[in-house]
Amino acid sequence: MILRRIADALRRQDWSTVFLEIVIVVLGVFLGLQANNWNEAQSDRRLERQYLERLYQDAVLSIEDNLAGRAWDDERARTQRVVLDALARGELTDAARADFDAGLIYFGYHNTLTMRWATVEELRSTGKMGVISDVALRDLLAQAEASFHYRAAQTLTLTERIRRYRESVDRRFAPIDYDHKLNGPVTLAYDFNQLATDREFYNTLAQIEFFASLARRNMGQHLARLEALRDALGKALGEEIP
Repeated sequence: MILRRIADALRRQDWSTVFLEIVIVVLGVFLGLQANNWNEAQSDRRLERQYLERLYQDAVLSIEDNLAGRAWDDERARTQRVVLDALARGELTDAARADFDAGLIYFGYHNTLTMRWATVEELRSTGKMGVISDVALRDLLAQAEASFHYRAAQTLTLTERIRRYRESVDRRFAPIDYDHKLNGPVTLAYDFNQLATDREFYNTLAQIEFFASLARRNMGQHLARLEALRDALGKALGEEIP
C-alpha cells in the first residue's frame, strides 16, 4: 500500500508526498526494530533473573553441604586432640575413653569439598553465560570454580598422605562395638600403655593431625569463597542476606 502511494507520487512528481511516505516507512522500520530489541532485552533480563536465582540456590545449598561436613570435621579435630593429649600424658581416664576411642578410629578422617555447579555447567554448555550481564559476577563464578578445583585437588593429596600413615595406625587397635551413625559411639580394643610409650606411634598421629588440619583449612577457605559468591548473587538479585 505504501509502496503504491510512493510510486503514484513519483509519477506525479509530488516530492513532498514521496518524502513523507519514505519517512513513515523508515520510522515504522525503526520503531519495529526498537520494539523487537526491547522485547529481546526484556526476555534476556527475565532469563538472567531465573539463572541468578538458580545460581544463588546452588551457592546456598553448597554452603549447607560443606557446613555439615565441617561440623563433623570439627568434632574429629576435637577427639583427635583428646587422643594426642592422653598419649602425651600417658593417662586415659574413664571419662575420656569414649572420646579417645572415637578419636582413634576416625583419626585424620575429614570430608571432601563439594560444590553444586549444574547451573554454571548448563550456562556454559548452552552458550548462555553472556546472559549474566554483570562481568564482575561472571568473573566471581569463574574464580569460585577455579578455587574449588584447586582446593579439592589439594585435599585429595592430603587424604592420600593420611591414608598411607593410617595403615600403620589401624594395626594398633580393633573395633569391638560400634554403629555407623554420624558421631555414633564406638569401643576399641588396644593396649593404652603400649601406645603411650610408643613415640613413633605418637609422631605418626601428629603427622596425620597436621595434614587433617590443612584439609580443614581448605574447607574453611572454600566456604569463605562460597559465602562471597552467595552474597554477590544475593546483591544482584536485590535480596538481603542474613
